[in-house]
Amino acid sequence: MRSLKWPFRPNRLVGLAIVLLVVGLAVLGFVRWRGAVLGAEHADRGRLALERGDEDAALAEYGEAVRLNPRSAEARLARARLLVRHGRPDEAVADCTAALALAPRDAGVLVCRGQAYLERGFDRDDAADFDRAIADAEEALRLAPDDAGARRVRGFSRCAKYDYRGADDDLDEAVRLAPGDAESYAVRGRARTLHGDYEAALADFTEAVQLAPRDAAARARRGLALLYLGRPKEALADCDQAAALAPRDALPYLALAHVHMHEDRRDLAVADLDRALECDGHRVHALRLRALCHIDMHHLARARADIEAALILAPSGPAELVVRALCRAMDGEKTKALADLHAATAAPTDPIARLALAAQLWYEHKINEAIDACKAVADQGGASSTEALEFCAILHLSLNQSAQAVADCTRGLERTGRREELYAIRSIANARNGDAAAARDDWEKALQIDPRRARLRRAQVYLDLKDAASAVSDLAEVVRLDPKGKEGYWRRAEAYCAMQPPRLDEAAIDCNKLLELDGQDSLAHRLRALTLLHPDSYDAAVTELSRAIDLDPDDVYAYVSRARVRLERHRDDEAIADATAAIERESEEATAYAIRGTAYTDKHEDGKASADLAKAAAIDGRYVAARDAHENDVKRGNMFPVPPIRPFNGWPGSAPSPSPSSSRPAPPLSGEALGWVAGFLGVVFLFALVGGFLKGRRRA
Repeated sequence: MRSLKWPFRPNRLVGLAIVLLVVGLAVLGFVRWRGAVLGAEHADRGRLALERGDEDAALAEYGEAVRLNPRSAEARLARARLLVRHGRPDEAVADCTAALALAPRDAGVLVCRGQAYLERGFDRDDAADFDRAIADAEEALRLAPDDAGARRVRGFSRCAKYDYRGADDDLDEAVRLAPGDAESYAVRGRARTLHGDYEAALADFTEAVQLAPRDAAARARRGLALLYLGRPKEALADCDQAAALAPRDALPYLALAHVHMHEDRRDLAVADLDRALECDGHRVHALRLRALCHIDMHHLARARADIEAALILAPSGPAELVVRALCRAMDGEKTKALADLHAATAAPTDPIARLALAAQLWYEHKINEAIDACKAVADQGGASSTEALEFCAILHLSLNQSAQAVADCTRGLERTGRREELYAIRSIANARNGDAAAARDDWEKALQIDPRRARLRRAQVYLDLKDAASAVSDLAEVVRLDPKGKEGYWRRAEAYCAMQPPRLDEAAIDCNKLLELDGQDSLAHRLRALTLLHPDSYDAAVTELSRAIDLDPDDVYAYVSRARVRLERHRDDEAIADATAAIERESEEATAYAIRGTAYTDKHEDGKASADLAKAAAIDGRYVAARDAHENDVKRGNMFPVPPIRPFNGWPGSAPSPSPSSSRPAPPLSGEALGWVAGFLGVVFLFALVGGFLKGRRRA
């Protein structure tokens, strides 16, 4: 038999290559098979960890399963669901997108990615993420029309876009489709929290906790519902239990921070938020909330750092822009604050944006337009409507429209019955309306809910209405009820300064108490300097203002105030340096230009003096007389022109008229010169209304 011959003789190297290729393919197949087997084993371990409630271990196991078998859509989906629960939506979106490439018709993956978009949209104020979530949910419903998860995602996304009717339909259907699913009740509870229907939300969260006792998120959110219903002790217990169940999850610590902020324990709230950010450093909500805490504690430099970090993650978030505007307004950067408010109004349907617009209009003294903006938020419904009605009532009071203020408060109380602020404001409106019995009844109801907070709110309204004496009376009771709380002392010191005539000795005592409680309070140092503005205490005032600047290097008010004190002491170069620092931070600070112009006048630098005084007069018409007096002196060739700003009259905010005499110093403080206090309080109180909304009701 003839042997079969190949038409060619194979080269040995080619043969070796074929052998190596076959071996390589075999090894690759074995590695993939081994990865699939080991990945499945880790996935099974992850399921067991979930069954015993150990989500951290489950997340680690599913992560190992994905590493060993990256083509497993099931492992990626399981990990993505846990990442969503742990507040890591970016990673969840990445996992779901990879899983969809492997299983493009899997409705469960679409639902999970929609939920991740939804959570990211809430944390970063990004409406585009809500649209992405709705698109994923609708595609999932096309593939699986009875998928309760898809209904939940679409319903809650609609709620986030203020389509409350569509949200109710979807979420009720989700509960009907999955009556034993805790998640359906929890999501509907969150939506009802956004509605402001806290009783219904509490019922849903309670049902969710009963179905899933180890669900830390549902328990934490039930704590927030209890807090909004005026039951802080029960809220604290729920949030503590949630933190114990999920010690590495940011949400329970965020909820605890809300409770501690409600109790005015900002130090504990900051500690809670530190823990939340340790768990998830990209939580915009946590950064924003910590910034608000630092603002309340008057640690403005820390607040700025937090809100700038938040704006890196959410560059156009209206809530973040409003908080930065508050920081800037408290530091005297009025132009930048208004720019932030204007940027925050870019989302016309967002209640935060509309409240920011109302704030901007109020700041510009367009009260009726501000009322219309608040009414638009109130008519939109949801939890924000209560804050809008509260603001609307205060605006009506400022116009002496007491009947309309009563109507606003009544409408707000119909939506949420337990709200001491509304009762306190309505008591003022009823008193001004001549209904003493109704005023007394409202005040008693406010005191029954929370006597300290009720008095604090009424005092703030009195200050906004320029009734400092009534505010002092309420704040004295606040201090008695909470002798270790800073806010009572701070507000009372401001009220003493705003009285006619100002009671600076009492204000100084309160400032000293503030600094005993917190030596890092930059605004307390600044306010204490105000009480020292007389010739015998100028050096002490400079010391306090220098300390305020050390704590908050962007404090325009402190720079301007120190410049004026130094000008009175004929330290012109130092006054020029301080005024320049203020102008660098706030280009429209008229008083800083006037001070610098006066200092240049003293130094006989008439060109620079004329330019600065002209700029001051262009910004603030009250400096026109000072500019004209200087120009007349220069024209007459007066070698020693009369200083246009004499004597020292307090902090920025009211321009003194030119003194006919160059004698220094004249009476150092006048009641009119302290008008800045009332203006400053008004700005801060206005932002506090928006800030109160930002402290959690929408982002709970």
